[in-house]
Amino acid sequence: MAESPGLPDAAQARLDRLKSHPEGLIVHRVGRHGQIAIARTGPDIVMVFCPLGVELSNDALSGVMARVDPTTPLVLKGAYTQAMLACLSFVPDPGRVYVMGAGGGRVPMVLRWLVDVPVVMGSELDKDVLNLSAEYLGFEMAGGLSIDCAEGRAHLTAQPDGQFDHIYVDCYGADARVPPALSTAEFFAMIRAKLTHGGVMAMNLIAGDERFAAQQAGMMQAFSQIWAWSQGGSTVLFGSDAVSSPEERTQAAADLAARIPFGFDLPAHIDALVPVSVQDTPIHDAEVFDPAQTARFFPKGFFKGCARNAPCPCGSGYKFKGCHGRR
Repeated sequence: MAESPGLPDAAQARLDRLKSHPEGLIVHRVGRHGQIAIARTGPDIVMVFCPLGVELSNDALSGVMARVDPTTPLVLKGAYTQAMLACLSFVPDPGRVYVMGAGGGRVPMVLRWLVDVPVVMGSELDKDVLNLSAEYLGFEMAGGLSIDCAEGRAHLTAQPDGQFDHIYVDCYGADARVPPALSTAEFFAMIRAKLTHGGVMAMNLIAGDERFAAQQAGMMQAFSQIWAWSQGGSTVLFGSDAVSSPEERTQAAADLAARIPFGFDLPAHIDALVPVSVQDTPIHDAEVFDPAQTARFFPKGFFKGCARNAPCPCGSGYKFKGCHGRR
């Protein structure tokens, strides 16, 4: 790779204006999944999600979804986002990557403007998240970085097969869980089809989710090799058909760290990967999209008030009337 291009000047200028902003709330608005707040806390600008009906105050700013220090905007600060870059130890020089659930844009920014991946594309369901990320978190779509406002599964399905070296999945619904449509065997098979030979996917999951075992099983059905990184309540699963030893991955990470200023210990995250073996039966689309199975996956009242022509909140990419709103 050539020398990293660095954050675009326009994006850095927006961040520079926030360096002297006092601590506390900067802005908030009601988004697709509730209230989205941008705040200054210490040296960082953070994006947090708050449920509807919660009075915003400094004490209420919890559940950080993205964090950036304006003085070092290309350093990932979240442990699980750092761990997701372990994909680079499998394919160190990716040409094209896809990020599903771009959120605050932190992973796409680092991949494009620090790692210098030529093409970084992806999807984010919430337009307000994209707009706030651009205004307050240094996110900039230019020079090979493009994130569409779209439902992730449908958007990635529409891309040609075999073109991405890495695929990152970091998606959560209104119930703070991975959408059922992103938990099925068919979903993971689709991910595998979009990867290049030897490509790798990383997915942020919650080990305490009742679907977690089936998510692992679905990934294992699609890929011959599965690894897990876990810390606290976060788990990132990696899937690939490439055969690589821990020593090879550690060496690749050390080589990357020697030439790219990540600002964190990437080799340590690589060393924390462990192989996964599961026997559970994966969930299939027929179960997820069958209204008779709705209670198995969704909390009571989850579909209440959904317009028939609106996207189904299950995350299938179909209209509500053609999915869980069928009569």
